This record gives sequence, structure tokens and C-alpha cells, in this order.
Amino acid sequence: MPSALSTTPGPRLERLLRFVERDPANLSLLSDAAAAAFAEGAPEQAGQLIERYAALSPLPLVLLNLKGLVAIAQQRFQEAAAIFTELRERGPDDPTLRFNLA
Repeated sequence: MPSALSTTPGPRLERLLRFVERDPANLSLLSDAAAAAFAEGAPEQAGQLIERYAALSPLPLVLLNLKGLVAIAQQRFQEAAAIFTELRERGPDDPTLRFNLA
């Protein structure tokens, strides 16, 4: 697994990105690639993939949550708070969301 400072994607993310290149409108691939990018310490890339998804379809709650985590990772705290507030309004009362808002 690459370190948080690595610019080289790990094998899973690399494979997902190749699939996204071939099928750029595949929402499942975009979602999986965004999650993999974030997990590998590439929040900027995760954010770009989330934005590509959002250009095609409204974000599901799981990707909206990931978008909030990306904002936190990039120290965009006001944006993150707005995202988590929206999540609390749209979804169930979740302890994780309350923690992220704190």
C-alpha cells in the first residue's frame, strides 16, 4: 500500500482508474475509485472523482460523506461542516455524522 505522501496509485486504485478511463460514466466505478483514492491518501484525486460523479448524477449519502471527509483532509472545514449538516438533514441520525460535525 502506498504511503500517504505517495503520488503513485496502489494496484487497486490503478486498476479502477483504468476502468474509469474506459467507462467514464460508470457511477459505480467512479464511486469505488473515489473511495480507493481517499483510502490511499489521495484526497485531491478522490475529490475530483466525486465531482465527476456529481456531474452525472446527484451524490448518494455515502459519497456525500466521502466528500465531507475529503474537505476535512484538505482543511476546508466550513465546507465539511456544510456537507455533514446536509447529510444529517437528508439521512438518519448517525453518531459518525455528529462526530464529524463536532
